[in-house]
Amino acid sequence: MKHTLNTTLALYRRCAHGLERLRNALLPVRCLACGCNVSCVGHQGGLPCCKTCADALSAKPQVRCVQCALPLGPRPQAFGWTRCRHCRATPNAAIVSVACHNYATPADLWLLQMKYGGRPELARLLGAWLALALKQAGDHARPDVIVPVPMHPDKQRQRGYNQAELLARAVARHTGIALNTTLLQRARPSASSQSRKGRQARMAKTDNPFRCQKAIPAELRIGLVDDVITTQATMQACVDALRKAGATQFTLMAVCRTPE
Repeated sequence: MKHTLNTTLALYRRCAHGLERLRNALLPVRCLACGCNVSCVGHQGGLPCCKTCADALSAKPQVRCVQCALPLGPRPQAFGWTRCRHCRATPNAAIVSVACHNYATPADLWLLQMKYGGRPELARLLGAWLALALKQAGDHARPDVIVPVPMHPDKQRQRGYNQAELLARAVARHTGIALNTTLLQRARPSASSQSRKGRQARMAKTDNPFRCQKAIPAELRIGLVDDVITTQATMQACVDALRKAGATQFTLMAVCRTPE
């Protein structure tokens, strides 16, 4: 009986291997990040990507400010600083920030493809990358609930999806943290694209477009997810809305952080 079972399993493995080879011959495996045909793929978060992209995704992360995720240069690191010069002047222990990469090649190209190139499937890969960065940040950064930065319904209908929500879903799936996509809403669209504004204009005080209608227990750490942190203006507006609802602790997460 045991011999028969082993023979059956061996036959099954050979058939499965043969089918896999046939599939690869007829439908070449494509790297999820860059789309190139690859005969031998690596994996990041259980997802296929070519060796070049896998190496970029698994590279040693930069040392970053724990509060705003700006990269720390060699001098702050030599002094043992954990915050950049801006956050050292205004430290806030209630906020932790996590980012995978500077807004630079290749990550910036992946985000542009995801947002404007009609490739929402990239969120699976980039979300897995962000989940890894969150784990590397340590238990103090782990939120109790993950909340995507919301998009106004009109803009979401135009694009077809909210990239922050797709990233948040992937992070939740890889970390096991609860996801809440209704806690925070965007009450009105932005007047113009944030990407075309200068730093001063982005940081200017305007009416907060974000709203939170539910009470939040103070002990609950909220994990906000967006694709890019530039000046933290959007994240700060979300934090302000959540604070009004009772939240006191936040982890701000993004695939990329724009350096100074």
